[in-house]
Amino acid sequence: MKTYLFDTLNRYKRFSEKLDAKTILCNKSWLVFNDNGIKEVYIFNKDGSLIISVSGKVSNATWKYIPANKSIIITSGDNSYMMNPAFVDGNILALQMDGTNEYAFLINEQNLMKFLPQSLLEVEQYFEKKETELELKPIENNDAQKNQETLDWDIIVICLLSLLFIIGLISFLANN
Repeated sequence: MKTYLFDTLNRYKRFSEKLDAKTILCNKSWLVFNDNGIKEVYIFNKDGSLIISVSGKVSNATWKYIPANKSIIITSGDNSYMMNPAFVDGNILALQMDGTNEYAFLINEQNLMKFLPQSLLEVEQYFEKKETELELKPIENNDAQKNQETLDWDIIVICLLSLLFIIGLISFLANN
């Protein structure tokens, strides 16, 4: 699995707080992003086995989710790697190699028609777009909240005017 130095993802770490590793990883085919044109696929199984296919050549490995530090240990041959989930959505899973600024990007093969980056720049643009979408959501939510507050004040004003009208009507009827 090739990793890349990538600073952009540091602000996305909060997204992996509720990672359900088995639900996200298992029973899916993950294409490992690389810029060398070699097809590398990871298939995580619920039993902890991991199938790695590199240009069709298959090897068996293992994986384990460690809840204590929310990391994934991937063991292949004599090598083991501790990876920290940094971001996940329907298209991409970003794993940070523990203690580094190096990331591996796994693309959900079911969504290749939606997202198949050809360069690291395209991956970075994807995250920038996600950041823009997230920045817009609070603004939209604030607008909705302001609209609700305005509606609430309108209702209060109508109720007060109605109450004043009723009091005035009662006073008028009491004097006549």
